[in-house]
Amino acid sequence: MASNTQGEIAALIKELGKTTQNRKRLRLLSELCEKFYLSDTVVALDYAEQAAKIARKINDPDISGKTFTLLGRCQYRTSDFQSAKENFVEAMRIQQQLHNEQEVVKLYYLMGNIHLSRAEYSQAIQFYNDSLDLAERLQDKSSKEIALNNLGLSYRAIGDLYKSFDYHSRSLELSLELELEGIGPGFLNIAILYYEMHQYDKASEYFDKAYEAGKKNGDILCIVKALLNKGEMLVVGDNITDALTLYDEALAVTKDHDFHSERAKALEHLGFAYAKNGAKKKALESYNEALAFCEQHELVSKVASILMHKAQLLFDMKDPDAAREAANKAIAMASESGELITEALMYRLLAQCDKRVLRFEAALQNYEKYNELLEQTHHDNENSLMREAHIRLEVEAALREHFQLKLQKGILEQDLHTKRQELTAIALQLAKQNEALGKVTSQLKDTLHSPGQKTNLPVSSVISDIERLRNSESEWEFFRTQFDAIHADFGTRLLEKYPALSPKEVKVCLLMKLNLATKDIANSLCLSHRTIEVHRYQIRKKLGLSGEDNLQTFLMSLT
Repeated sequence: MASNTQGEIAALIKELGKTTQNRKRLRLLSELCEKFYLSDTVVALDYAEQAAKIARKINDPDISGKTFTLLGRCQYRTSDFQSAKENFVEAMRIQQQLHNEQEVVKLYYLMGNIHLSRAEYSQAIQFYNDSLDLAERLQDKSSKEIALNNLGLSYRAIGDLYKSFDYHSRSLELSLELELEGIGPGFLNIAILYYEMHQYDKASEYFDKAYEAGKKNGDILCIVKALLNKGEMLVVGDNITDALTLYDEALAVTKDHDFHSERAKALEHLGFAYAKNGAKKKALESYNEALAFCEQHELVSKVASILMHKAQLLFDMKDPDAAREAANKAIAMASESGELITEALMYRLLAQCDKRVLRFEAALQNYEKYNELLEQTHHDNENSLMREAHIRLEVEAALREHFQLKLQKGILEQDLHTKRQELTAIALQLAKQNEALGKVTSQLKDTLHSPGQKTNLPVSSVISDIERLRNSESEWEFFRTQFDAIHADFGTRLLEKYPALSPKEVKVCLLMKLNLATKDIANSLCLSHRTIEVHRYQIRKKLGLSGEDNLQTFLMSLT
């Protein structure tokens, strides 16, 4: 962590220890969470959880929505996908009610990330498409770039390389247009796709672009991945010398950084390249160093593959006993992690070791085990291809259904929007009518009480009739019926949750939910501006809102 960042963190922690004001504490906790988000996820999660506890007390929907999103992001990074999903869903509910589409577009792709991590590809693609659609409507190019990139990752995961390439290309084009600093991974995605499609010249070109972008922006991980992937491609093309140079550079780059998985991979690849180049002792040294590194940093998933290469090298070095020992260890690790192809190859190597020392019966048994596992691998590969094809069909069907639902949702939302406009118009018309009648009443009263004016019973009667009309409940009942039809008995449920509210205060809440100005609310209810302010004060107390909470925002967010 940079020293200036450490200083900022120390200052934030000191300030946090001094303040007791909830909103300020929440802001400081959120800032600390962001500071630790990439470097120490566990610490970041602790700050996010503290922030969420405060957010639940504040009764500010906008703050709550953003805090739940932050908590969900931290839970996602710790692989607590279920908790992350629950917080994203709650944040989505709040932000949709607030019509905060900038936050909603982010939550769509965060929800997509949850499903992608769970290999739920059709759901992931639907969320990414929703994020893409909304980002395009908002002209939010940054969110659009993220959605395109994630769609590329999703389609690559289900084996549709051409769709993946299309989305990654569009994402990269936007990254270049926006001049994003973190553009290296965009080049890297294109490079890997070219490599998988056996277009090695283009792959090499984009690996170099990823490398240069990583160097320019200080993206060490991007640099290392570009070096390793290009090195692997060079080894396939028998360009061992250049591959060794790239692997040495990858090791030098990772020496002072915590990219343990990439360093282990670099050591393994270096060993394989040395072995292929005939430098067997150097290869063995690299494999042993890789295994020691994996043990030190508990990288269990890498061990079986490294042991497999080491066992093959030892066999080539005519040391069948050492090869057998390494192969048996590799089999145990591969069997535990479900790496069938590694397990199969090690049984074949054991058979070769048995054959070399004339143990033909044992060799035959190991060959049978090898063939059995190979057949199972072939069967699994076929099933995997069928699963990929099935997933692609499922994705297409889900997208078609999703498109239809979006059309229906659009029609319903437009209908609801029209009805809400009509409802607001009714309320405003009632306000204008009462305001006009009030002015007429005032003028009549002035006339009636003007100097020299005798008592005029017909005028007094008209004033009484107008006052009865202004305070008639029939207009309000009509409005209330229309309101409840659109807002699903909001007033009734509000009263059930906050029974201390008076009938007049409920009316004020309903009109505030329509976002009416205080003047219009006063005219609608035939009350003074001052009286409405008093009602608002009483409502805040009965709803348990603090002086910092926005009553209008709170009511708008309630379902």
